[in-house]
Amino acid sequence: MTHATLTDRLRERAALYALGGLAPAERHAFERHLAGGCRACATEVASLAATADTLALAAEPVTPRPAVRAQLLAAARSQHNTPDLYPVVLHDQGQWSEIAAGVLRKDLTGSAAGGTISYLVRMRARSRVPRHLHDAVEHCYVVEGDVCIQGRHFRAGDFTAAQPGTEHDATTTAGGCLLLIVESRPQLNA
Repeated sequence: MTHATLTDRLRERAALYALGGLAPAERHAFERHLAGGCRACATEVASLAATADTLALAAEPVTPRPAVRAQLLAAARSQHNTPDLYPVVLHDQGQWSEIAAGVLRKDLTGSAAGGTISYLVRMRARSRVPRHLHDAVEHCYVVEGDVCIQGRHFRAGDFTAAQPGTEHDATTTAGGCLLLIVESRPQLNA
């Protein structure tokens, strides 16, 4: 989808992208959007990126304290340049973040080969996920509880999928639920 004009939300997303402030999944989705040929967003990003680059050079360089420098170099050496081929997240690991009132998300895998990400969504009783657009195939497995998606009621053990470009009305739950979401994004040809 391309845009003729930018809304405040699109401008904010472009600004966060230019500053490196988007989460990995959001960054990849925005990059796919740009690769799809949206000139309005690309122009906004180019303008903001130039400003961000100028800001980075505006400050006087400061030599870090030796201890800080040693920590940074040690952290850089410990980083792997290859993705983890067998990522593991144990039940008590990871961080839940609130994505809507009473709705929490816990990332299990970041962007992996093929553009697939996995995460859990926990919805408290009587909470809702607002209407949203899908930019990837979204596989949804109900681990526990109940959820209403597109007017259909699902319970533990049920599965549904949404195709790219489809829009979900608000997703709701009466008693709360835990969902496993796997998003598969098509590969961009280089």
